[in-house]
Amino acid sequence: MISANGLPISFVQSDGFKHFMSLVEPGYQIPVASTISSRLQLLYGELRAKIMNSLSSVSFVALTTDGWSSRAQESFISVTIHYINDNWELKNYTLCAEYIEERHSSENLAFMLEMVIAEWELDGKVHAVVHDNAANVISSVLLVENVENSISCAAHTIQICVKTALKSVKLYSLILKKASTMVSHFHHSNVAALALRKKQQQLGLKELKLIQSCATRWNSSYLMCERLVVNRGAIIAVLADRDITSAALALKLEINEGEWTEMESMIKLLKPLQVATVVLCEENVTISILRPIIYGLINKHMLIKSEDNENVRNFKEDINQNLQKRFKMKRQEYDEVVIDQISCFLDPRYKYLETETDEVKENVRKSVQNVLQTTRPAESNEVVSEEISAMDFLLDAKSYGENESEFDMYLREPQLNHNVSNPLIWWKNNELKYPNLALLAKKYLCAPATSVTSERCFSTAGNIVTSKRSCLLPENVNLLTFLKRNQNAFNR
Repeated sequence: MISANGLPISFVQSDGFKHFMSLVEPGYQIPVASTISSRLQLLYGELRAKIMNSLSSVSFVALTTDGWSSRAQESFISVTIHYINDNWELKNYTLCAEYIEERHSSENLAFMLEMVIAEWELDGKVHAVVHDNAANVISSVLLVENVENSISCAAHTIQICVKTALKSVKLYSLILKKASTMVSHFHHSNVAALALRKKQQQLGLKELKLIQSCATRWNSSYLMCERLVVNRGAIIAVLADRDITSAALALKLEINEGEWTEMESMIKLLKPLQVATVVLCEENVTISILRPIIYGLINKHMLIKSEDNENVRNFKEDINQNLQKRFKMKRQEYDEVVIDQISCFLDPRYKYLETETDEVKENVRKSVQNVLQTTRPAESNEVVSEEISAMDFLLDAKSYGENESEFDMYLREPQLNHNVSNPLIWWKNNELKYPNLALLAKKYLCAPATSVTSERCFSTAGNIVTSKRSCLLPENVNLLTFLKRNQNAFNR
């Protein structure tokens, strides 16, 4: 119960728990906190061994990592592992929320990653690490030996692109500032908040609180504006009521008609980027979906149209340039093939590489063929029968698939619809037909598009290290976070 709910170890000594147990089982001998601590250590060891056992047969894994500071200003680094098991299920486990005492230099962070890799016996298995865009983190991953791919979190990268594009349009920046001031007023004034709820009732609107934007999350700006527009009528009614809002305050908070119109345009611009971020942050989404999504944003949703006003045009131009640059959508060096392109090819939903030029398509296919040559098991010495069927003889043709490589056969397969939610089911059904490509698919499709799983680890840790538990020892933070995040592994 303590591990599943992230409770304090001292919970067993509380009067409420003692009273509860006296009613449920009067004869129960409540253990002391030190006994519970020892049992949690045993539980940790049991769960760790179970996860280690599941990783023993895995050839390739990807890691996500993130940093966090607790209420006690103690720094932690989280590492989450992602892999595809023998049943073609995408799994992830939190390996640690490790306390880091030293300065967050690239060398120290690299040492921490190497230590985790060694402790979990993952040497030679980690082919990718997904992380945020901090310079020290990017450099640290490059210092870790035998890690082929350093991947910047797609959600963080989109966030940077959007923040830059919003700043490039002065009117949008002004509107966001005014919107934030208005929301802040309703959050700090009980009278205004109550009046807003009454107006929402009168207008038949849902009684929803206004959302304040957060500097570290661009999508909160979208959600703030969206909520304001939905409640525009109720908000204007409250600001116009002189018994609730003074004339001077109403003037200070006023958003004029033109600004409301521009806010609606801004919401339409931000919605595709919001949806893209949500999709990329979902569980079991691999990096193979990244380039098709970014391509769609650039060439469809952010495509400049004749009816666009100057502000919309400026935003689209800026966001397009940033997306193309940061996601390297236009590569000049065609010999540079990276993990997101190979993952696309190995995803049966995107194997036609429709987001790439013909030259890049060919280069990606050649890269996959080269990787196949290096990872393919030794060819059998068994003699292949040269017998042909009667129809092959009469039509002077080879049987379909005979003497045809795995690679060529895979190219002939029809591409799945993009709405197919799980491409791993296709690979599970075709693993025996394409054994070598299936091995590559397990390697390249296990990497997530974002580092959100590691961020969620610290959401859990934040609920453990509360204001009343800010003195919790770092080793206990790691212990309780590990048990809480991986509790479902007990049922597997």
